[in-house]
Amino acid sequence: MSTNQVHSMPIDLTLTLSNISPFFADPARLPNAYPELQGLTHVQAVGTGLMSNEHVYRLDDGEQARAVLDFLKKEDGVSNVVLLEKKQRAKRDEF
Repeated sequence: MSTNQVHSMPIDLTLTLSNISPFFADPARLPNAYPELQGLTHVQAVGTGLMSNEHVYRLDDGEQARAVLDFLKKEDGVSNVVLLEKKQRAKRDEF
């Protein structure tokens, strides 16, 4: 592997879909609806009840993150977009 090659890690996003969104009833359809969202997949709903409109999506190529985030923030049926950052847990000192 060349040192010039950069491999981007997948990233996760949480989207809040408004009740006017055409994807509210079937959030897995959202990534296929727009070519700008190529590489985005629906992972799961965050919860039920009040949180049933929140969903986790995964973007295969983190290099696309800025363009995908900008597109989703302009989408009428998406009321909130949050990039979920994976944090490594700190190792505790052993006694």
